Amino acid sequence: MKPGSRTKLEIRGCLRRDGTCSARFPRDIIQNTVVDPEDGAIHMKKREAMINCISPDLTYCLRCNTDVTSLLSGTSIKAVVAYISDYVTKASLKIYHIFRAVKDVLNRNTENMGSSAEGKENTRVLVMQMVNSLSSKLQIGSPMASLYLLGNPDRYTNVVFKPFWWISYVSEVKRVWPTAEGNGSQPREVLPSKKGDDIVGVTPVDDYTFRSPEFENTSLFDYFQMANRVKRTKRQYNDFMESLRNRDPDVMMDVQAVGPDDDWLVDDGDQTAKVETLEDPSDAVSIHPFQEGHELYETHYIRCDRRNLDKAVPNFLGGALPRKDLSDREFNCCTMMTLFKPWRSGSDLKNTVDNWDETFREYEFSEKALTLMKNFNVKYECNDARDDFASQDRQRSRPMPMFSRWRDAEEVEDSDGGDLMGYDEDDYDPPA
Repeated sequence: MKPGSRTKLEIRGCLRRDGTCSARFPRDIIQNTVVDPEDGAIHMKKREAMINCISPDLTYCLRCNTDVTSLLSGTSIKAVVAYISDYVTKASLKIYHIFRAVKDVLNRNTENMGSSAEGKENTRVLVMQMVNSLSSKLQIGSPMASLYLLGNPDRYTNVVFKPFWWISYVSEVKRVWPTAEGNGSQPREVLPSKKGDDIVGVTPVDDYTFRSPEFENTSLFDYFQMANRVKRTKRQYNDFMESLRNRDPDVMMDVQAVGPDDDWLVDDGDQTAKVETLEDPSDAVSIHPFQEGHELYETHYIRCDRRNLDKAVPNFLGGALPRKDLSDREFNCCTMMTLFKPWRSGSDLKNTVDNWDETFREYEFSEKALTLMKNFNVKYECNDARDDFASQDRQRSRPMPMFSRWRDAEEVEDSDGGDLMGYDEDDYDPPA
């Protein structure tokens, strides 16, 4: 910077694009707690316009700052669930957020970029500043970052989350039923896997469609919770091949025959959790071969643990599940039938006469399936409630301190819920 020159510094602070405070200060004065006769909302007593709503009792007990509100309606409870979920899960940034953060760092360091004497050091500083900027946008705290650096777990739960690419199974079903949009006859996506000295293409869908006859009446959702694909050890492979030669398929199926010195290996391409050695197998654990036709029929088998019905939680990847109230009804019904009705081919799920909606209404789902389908839509209901609060915020100024830092409704994306909460980040809005 030249001597005597000045750089204009623009600081927006808490101001939104329309010039209003993102925290809605000053707040309305409410002399006494009242119930709104129009919508039944409870407005807490607030006699200071420039501070958040407080509770003297909580402040005294906790000895810290408090920001309280009343949660006595279903809408407000769903809204706060959406807020907490997005805050805890730390959703990834949008692409335009990332590029805007990088651009801001580069704009602040234009002079250093032109220096060649210390180019390596300048590059290191720039990269560090970009990482710090992105970390602040993600709101990742130092304790969480240190956990990753030290290799420690960032959470302790009583369940195991298994990655579940659900759209692959739905696509397999729709290949059998072409639609007007041309969804049928789509090519299958496979993953390369080693089979002896050869490389074969496999897909997790085959693990279900070629499952053992013992699971003929098991739905995809339950099967995915229980089953893990496991690679055979050398001794298991030799025994199994001997059984094929002798046409005695029961040789391999004795769990007690697996010795403690054998290694239970999981193929690198498997989407499974770590499989431990069965030192004390119980009735809940069993192993089963695939049906002939599976590419890994000879080298792998299925380890089934029925206890995982209560422990394993599918983590749906590949896009959000369709909404039952707003999305394509046929696609929603097809997805639910794929998840909760046993099938080996898409033709097992419906006939050629009925559509997916009619088939869905006629099928008798289990109590577990009905509960899960109901819960699938709760996420969208929570997002809708959050949008309602944001809409009310724009229309009128009203003390809603718990939700004071929510992003504007136009930045909310109902489709996948994958956007990051816009905590006072109006500087990172997409260009108009």
